[in-house]
Amino acid sequence: MNNLRKTTALLLTILILVVSQALLSQDLEFDVQEHILDNGLKILVLERHHSPTFSVYIYYPVGSVNEVTNHTGVSHFIEHMMFKGTKTLCTTNFEAEVSLMKTKDELYKQISDEYKKLNPDETKLRELTTKVQELETKHREYIVSNETDKIYAAAGGTNMNAGTSNDYTCYYLSLPKNKLELWCAIESDIMSGPVFREFYAERAVITEERRMTVEDEPGGVLYEQLIAAAYTTHPYGISVIGSMADIQNYTREYVEEYRRKYYAPNRAIITIVGDVDSEMIFEMIDRYFGDIPRQPDPPNVTAEEPPQRGERRVEVEFDASPQIGIAFHKTDMTHPDQAVFDVLSEILSSGRTSRLYRKLVEEEQIAVSVYSGTPDSKYPGLYYIFAVPRAPHTVAEVEKSIYDEIEKFKVEEVTDWELQRAKNRLTAGFIMDLKSNDGLANLLGYHEAMGSWGFMAGLLDRWNAVTAEDIQRVVKEYLVKSNRTVAWISRVQQ
Repeated sequence: MNNLRKTTALLLTILILVVSQALLSQDLEFDVQEHILDNGLKILVLERHHSPTFSVYIYYPVGSVNEVTNHTGVSHFIEHMMFKGTKTLCTTNFEAEVSLMKTKDELYKQISDEYKKLNPDETKLRELTTKVQELETKHREYIVSNETDKIYAAAGGTNMNAGTSNDYTCYYLSLPKNKLELWCAIESDIMSGPVFREFYAERAVITEERRMTVEDEPGGVLYEQLIAAAYTTHPYGISVIGSMADIQNYTREYVEEYRRKYYAPNRAIITIVGDVDSEMIFEMIDRYFGDIPRQPDPPNVTAEEPPQRGERRVEVEFDASPQIGIAFHKTDMTHPDQAVFDVLSEILSSGRTSRLYRKLVEEEQIAVSVYSGTPDSKYPGLYYIFAVPRAPHTVAEVEKSIYDEIEKFKVEEVTDWELQRAKNRLTAGFIMDLKSNDGLANLLGYHEAMGSWGFMAGLLDRWNAVTAEDIQRVVKEYLVKSNRTVAWISRVQQ
């Protein structure tokens, strides 16, 4: 059985190598049909008649990078709220809901104002809270929870979800080909007039999400402290979920205005891949979405992070096992050096044969895990290295060993085998994404939201062009002490 597994793995590796070389030798071509409605909504369609289904993404180029002080996390909050329905979806009596939501807004404002006083009136707060709870109970009588999800599920929908990052928000779904008009009817209704019902209940859900993923999670605390220290000016230093104080003080008025500004049709990108006809799609989307009014373009992000002029170090006290995170400032995703970082990351920490894994986990046995990553970013971002020491070894030992490995890149070039292995792994991952309608629709929407979908067509060529000299140059230029921020967890002393 072991020999069979080894043979299968070898054959798979050879297949990947052959396919990779074929693809790396030429630009990828995608027969994408593009159409822009009069209101600015952009549609990208790629016909693939392999199965009677399609995958669709709606991308908005808005994320935490667009947020301002005292209103962090609002993009992520809107991601949740866009599932709460419309005047016709998720409700049995919208007219009755209107007055209830207005009264709740007023009561929650009174509660917020009372808490801000030097000496809040506890009796008044209890009375207000009781009134709110009664209204919430009354409001639930008119709400049809998750009605949109149930409609899609009954229609054969799969892979329904959404996501928010620093740079974008997206919503996605896969459906049978004959359900395109159903999707148009539902999503145009949501885009034109979402109703943020259950506003305060969802605010509480996000509060608990932050508590679980950040405040009670050592890795979440470490990451948040790391980016906050790495950025002094640029909004990339703000976590996507936002601060606890901001989440607890969201107001319907601000959130709805933010939604109108950043989630208008002239900000939307719809990508559809599957067994569809592009001309029919353009006509149908125009019919359903074309009369949604465009909005003035919101302001661009103009903040620029100044060059770092010295190492920054942050100790995070937490009752947990030690961890370390290291961040180096790097380029944005359109810069030629991004491809070099992609290859470097594969060589450093991707898989059991990577340098950091072999050194820290297998040879020295001082770490349980080690990972490096270089996420794409619309603006200059960070190259990360995270590691968890193996007891009784310390963060200091792990940190030194990481730097020792980095220094080796500066004095000797990577081997041809390492370079080709990294390119093959990147290519194989990219090919896997291209195989499915969902993966390709996602890639098209993502790259368009980040700049242009055409950028993805040259990915393989950019990776293939990376040389050993490029990696050595990038390590010498970026992975230096003056350009790094280090955060680590030390156990709280009892």
